[in-house]
Amino acid sequence: MSALRYPPWGWSLIGRVASARAAANDAWAARFFCGSCVVHTRDMRRMTVGHDPAVRQAKASGTPSVRVLAQSETRPKTLRTSLVAMGDGDNDNMGGIAFDQLVPSPRGPRFVGDLTTGTKVYGFNGGAVQTSSALAVLRRAVEPLWTVALGTRAIDVTATTKLLVLDGGLTTWRPVEQLAIRDIVLCAEGYYPTTVAWRARKARLVGAFLGDGWLRQDPVRSGYSLGLAIGRGDELHTTKYLKLAEEVLPNRGWGRGWRADAPGHFGLSCSSRSSWVAARDLGLGSKARDKQVPADAFGLNRDDKLALLAGYFDADGSVAGPGSSNHGRGCVAGTSEQLVVGLRELAIACALHVTAVITSRRSTNYGTASVWRFTIAADSTAELPLWHRAKAANQRVTSRRSKAVAARHLSGARLGMGIHARRVRDVVPAAPRQVVSVAADAIGLVAAGVVVAGR
Repeated sequence: MSALRYPPWGWSLIGRVASARAAANDAWAARFFCGSCVVHTRDMRRMTVGHDPAVRQAKASGTPSVRVLAQSETRPKTLRTSLVAMGDGDNDNMGGIAFDQLVPSPRGPRFVGDLTTGTKVYGFNGGAVQTSSALAVLRRAVEPLWTVALGTRAIDVTATTKLLVLDGGLTTWRPVEQLAIRDIVLCAEGYYPTTVAWRARKARLVGAFLGDGWLRQDPVRSGYSLGLAIGRGDELHTTKYLKLAEEVLPNRGWGRGWRADAPGHFGLSCSSRSSWVAARDLGLGSKARDKQVPADAFGLNRDDKLALLAGYFDADGSVAGPGSSNHGRGCVAGTSEQLVVGLRELAIACALHVTAVITSRRSTNYGTASVWRFTIAADSTAELPLWHRAKAANQRVTSRRSKAVAARHLSGARLGMGIHARRVRDVVPAAPRQVVSVAADAIGLVAAGVVVAGR
């Protein structure tokens, strides 16, 4: 075991060697726990291990137990993060990304674990984001990981993975193990291309269906019925969506066309084979827990992407009212992880300010289920062209317009297209998972919205 290193101010979180039983139960534990780990965090409130969710999760998943050695009641604001990587295997100096992290591609987000050689991804070259290709993909064993928290971005990587950092106005590649709290890391946005020609009205209806639309799953037995629970028939936005549905999903033959407040239905409904088939062909035929953003939506122009997001909010999203401290902020929540993640990717593609996706267990119409959600900042929510009057009334523009590190803190650096900077808020242990190393034909690779080394 390597010697423990104590910083001059005396703060440390010391990784302990796992028990022999844990090593016997997990084939990788012997390698994983053969070293020591020292982590320094900034927030005094998170120094109590029992109250730190990240540490509790790490302990529950088999990462080393952590204890606290505290010698004073205050801590330096510029406290640096020191990570001593565990193990001495062949992959120690090779960066790696958790297999379940998202990588944007021209056809939408993909998991790192699904990448293959030749897959089109987004890289960083010449100071800007551009289309790239995966030259090599190496799948490795389960390894210890660290979550680098950047506010609206978070990525799970190995300690030796290099992120693109801005230091003194110049960019440099810095391993996670050398990151400091408040270091400036470069992130990406707006990287999906404009390759699909939809009209904004079509995009809006697709978004509304993703929010609260439905199709009969067995039309032969139950009929070719579909509907959109958008609101009461006497509401203005419902009338607009009725005309929109008749335009985009018309009844071209047998069946009954679109109606509002039909007996037994809330909002809009239709019984038509042609309308049902058209909706299914748009990718809207999945059950609630299986819904996802159609791949073509990621190739829309910005206005159409905003229209799709607006349609979703008209049907299902929420905008906090003036009685809340979150006034104006939009919230996306659902039982389909792929749908929530896809909507967040669309928001990022529009350069909207969004939080990371979090999950929790909640009571829903389907019983107790996992719910995924994220929040859009008030100024970004104000860009959505909502038709729902009550929700639109809660939109507002605040005095805080910056979504990232302000230009005055960049030491004169000029960031390229699709690049913005965020500060490191924390580096904490993550649950060990399979790691994937990706080499791209660009100096950087965009993963989880963060620029990581691509070579």
